[in-house]
Amino acid sequence: MPLRRLHLAGDIRAVFAARTVVHGPAMAVHLRRREDDAPGRVAVVAGRRVGTAVVRNRAKRRLRAALHELTVPRGVDAVVVARASAVELAYPRLCAQLGEQLSRAYAGRGTLERVALAPSSRHEGGDRVPAQPPSEGRDRVPAERRSEGRDRVPAERRR
Repeated sequence: MPLRRLHLAGDIRAVFAARTVVHGPAMAVHLRRREDDAPGRVAVVAGRRVGTAVVRNRAKRRLRAALHELTVPRGVDAVVVARASAVELAYPRLCAQLGEQLSRAYAGRGTLERVALAPSSRHEGGDRVPAQPPSEGRDRVPAERRSEGRDRVPAERRR
């Protein structure tokens, strides 16, 4: 059966809002369970951090091809967020990593969990290496610059 894809921005936002995610070096898999038993749907996205448009498209094509070899569980929406190493990783390793991350997210072990799978070049056998736990606040703005209701434009530049 062909791969069913998520197309609507609202559906993709709902997957991110579910906050079930498993991180790896080549991708992050976000997952949301639906109440129906329809075939699973998937979206593959790549931000500008991945590289130029050519590199982003190549990463997405490789991940979509890997998804065609896997079975997405019924009643599930997933978003696969590509990282730069998705282009350079060997294809069999990419497929294996994607399959493992999908199954871990589906089993519920990925909820708010941050797990980094070590690339084979760093660790023999691809051992799992836990990443640093997420910091509280997750804001990139330092605490002294944060305030409720404050605009991003400095006061001297406001009209």
